[in-house]
Amino acid sequence: MAARVPGFPHLRATRFLASYAGEILVGAQSAEWVRRLAELGRGGYDVEIANRPAAARARIEAERAQRFTGNQLDIPDPRGADREALFRAFAPESMVDVVSDAHRPGVPGRHAEAVPTLDGMRPVVYRRVSHTRYHRRALLQLSYAIWFPERPLPGEWDLLGGHLDSVVWRVTLTPEGEPWVYDSMHHCGCYHEFFRGCASGVGAAT
Repeated sequence: MAARVPGFPHLRATRFLASYAGEILVGAQSAEWVRRLAELGRGGYDVEIANRPAAARARIEAERAQRFTGNQLDIPDPRGADREALFRAFAPESMVDVVSDAHRPGVPGRHAEAVPTLDGMRPVVYRRVSHTRYHRRALLQLSYAIWFPERPLPGEWDLLGGHLDSVVWRVTLTPEGEPWVYDSMHHCGCYHEFFRGCASGVGAAT
């Protein structure tokens, strides 16, 4: 989800962080921006390194770059118990009409089959923190995702059906921690819809 930064192999960027590239960042602001780019770089490498042989993993982890410190960009970044409290406070209530096993949420993984499968006996809601910007203000986003084993094909020419499917529900909060806007989509990007929240601190949602 984060793109490599040309010329800086240890850094990766999202559209959110890339939005700061054209602004003047002074001192600790610049250091924090780079720290966050480096943090994304480490996260990307974690996935890649996990797929390497043990000897290669040991060598690569020994060469990891040192962390930067500082937080001067006013980016909301709750950790630990504070993050858990936010996730619990804004968690959606999901109701699934189970017509067949295709409608039983579960944990995606790779077993004996050649393609990813889903363990429908363990329904799990995946959670993720992200950010966006509105009028130069950084806003916190909480995402919740549920995976299903497939999207049944209602007809031969259905281009959206197939193996594995998922739904994402995202809450964007104001700087005061109130819900401003909600949006939902499938992980493929289909059926993206926005819903207005109850807060009014950052302007009208579209």
